[in-house]
Amino acid sequence: MLELRKIAASCTLFLSQVLTTPAIAAPCFPAPTFLRTLTALAPNGPFLTRGLVLAAYESGRRWALDPRLPLAISGQETRFGTDPAAQICLSRYNAWGVMACTRNGCSCRQFRSWEHGIEQVSALLRSCYLNADCNSTRGGPLRNTIPLIGEVYCGQNDPRCAAWARAVRFFYRRFGGTSTPDGSGDRLEWAGGCCVDCSGDGVPFVNDLLIGINVLLGNFPLQACWTLDLADTDPATNGFPDGSITVDEVLIGVNEALLGCPTANY
Repeated sequence: MLELRKIAASCTLFLSQVLTTPAIAAPCFPAPTFLRTLTALAPNGPFLTRGLVLAAYESGRRWALDPRLPLAISGQETRFGTDPAAQICLSRYNAWGVMACTRNGCSCRQFRSWEHGIEQVSALLRSCYLNADCNSTRGGPLRNTIPLIGEVYCGQNDPRCAAWARAVRFFYRRFGGTSTPDGSGDRLEWAGGCCVDCSGDGVPFVNDLLIGINVLLGNFPLQACWTLDLADTDPATNGFPDGSITVDEVLIGVNEALLGCPTANY
């Protein structure tokens, strides 16, 4: 460990000379833990890809929403896209039970892909629940807790609604989210954590930083520490992952390994 710290110190000195302005820590989520949780809950589900987890991350960042929330809702609505009883919805890339209604009735809304579905559901939760109750003609209260969301998201005449919030809260907590039965402790807004968490254990150690540096130097593939790509601060990519690790992102990792992570929501 002492030798690792010496190496990290040398790398830190080198990297600090590359940029004149230190990088500001960007919020990241423990995406590897999302995959591990999904593997345990739905081993044959469609969400078990790095691309879909990144889509949830990007949509959450875009809409200032904890990406755990749409994932947890999909667990309640369709068992993360594996419920045989929801095949009509799932054939439309709809794992969230989102409905489209006309004068002739309601049916599952069609999405173009799972990524498109995650984006649309994240936008819906932000615009029609966390920001305002656009489902109410009288402009009801903000739906910013899981129980309040459930009162509208789950059909009012559906006998299963009593258990809806409890199930969503269960899955949300399995992903590491903070929630309480009455909703008073729910934290559904975007809040980041560690970016240089190559091992996915929620803590940035020096060896995580060394892996990130080796990815930067081309010695390791991006997959060895792809969470560090979530620290992207390049304006050209709007702060979203671009498939590569830059010096700026490694500097974010340096700050985390030496100073700790920003306040995290996990």
